[in-house]
Amino acid sequence: MKIKVGVLFGGWGEEREVSVKSGQFVVENLDRNKYEVREVLVNRIEDIIELKGEIDLAFIAFHGKIGEGGYVQAILDLLGIPYTSASPLPSQIGMNKWLFKRVLQSEGLTTVSDIVLDYVTKRILVNENGGYRQVLSRICLRQTVRLIAEKWSYPVFVKPADSGSSFGISKVKNESQLRPAVKEATKFSRQVIIEPSLEGKELTVTFVGKTVLPPILIIPHKGEFFDYASKYEEEGAEEICPAPIDSRLSRRLQRLTLKIKKVVGVETYGRVDFVYKPDEDVIYPLEINTVPGMTTTSLVPKAAAAFGWSNQRLLDEIIRLVLPEQNHTPEV
Repeated sequence: MKIKVGVLFGGWGEEREVSVKSGQFVVENLDRNKYEVREVLVNRIEDIIELKGEIDLAFIAFHGKIGEGGYVQAILDLLGIPYTSASPLPSQIGMNKWLFKRVLQSEGLTTVSDIVLDYVTKRILVNENGGYRQVLSRICLRQTVRLIAEKWSYPVFVKPADSGSSFGISKVKNESQLRPAVKEATKFSRQVIIEPSLEGKELTVTFVGKTVLPPILIIPHKGEFFDYASKYEEEGAEEICPAPIDSRLSRRLQRLTLKIKKVVGVETYGRVDFVYKPDEDVIYPLEINTVPGMTTTSLVPKAAAAFGWSNQRLLDEIIRLVLPEQNHTPEV
């Protein structure tokens, strides 16, 4: 009997377009000999609730806060429907870059220094020596400029804490660009992170269960950093897989990826983004993606191909993590 798989995609956030492309990729590459596939274009919560008793598994290709921030996962848990992404708490940690950093710091892992404008509690915090201290009990951009001048030199990055696909991220080259960058970031989050620009190699590593796929080196072409256009447009970036790095660094990345997977508590698959600074010989984790993109230009399928997996095999392996009793026929 075929497994009934509902592919969830769409939503109503800024990442809807990418989510639709991810959903189409999954639908097109699921093995019809094993799965009865149902396309679920999500426009309202009821579209998910109505799946109770209709599917055996939800394959989440639903990006953004609702789709990968723990909300959909909690609904599916209540409905008793297994799903392919991390459970609600790891999903929330993965979606919020600031929370992700704090969890890593609690385990003694190195993270990028930052300043946080927390519009929820109306305060400014600074990350120093692996911990945060409040420096101001109100949001003041004049004081933020002073803090940046004390800690770093320009350029700096301004990021929403909990937005994906690089929405709301700005590379700020001087003081005059800070205010509009913060304003842009607050369109997507009530917590804004300011970080120094790290000159180094952008690398990303995918894991599927305990299997770590080859690292990818990212060289953006469309923009000055790995922004939306670089991620999703054809030839937006050069993505070299396996990354042209020495075996020692590759092993370090793989070990650190599995460590982060364990610390955050991701049960299934995901992708961790890093910057490696050769002058310091330090690897900085930037974020973990618990529902990474699955489009024709996405990094996860590219890493899988370098590992020797077809798109079909990749999706099979992800589903097997959720339904281990599924019988797989090895590819020849």
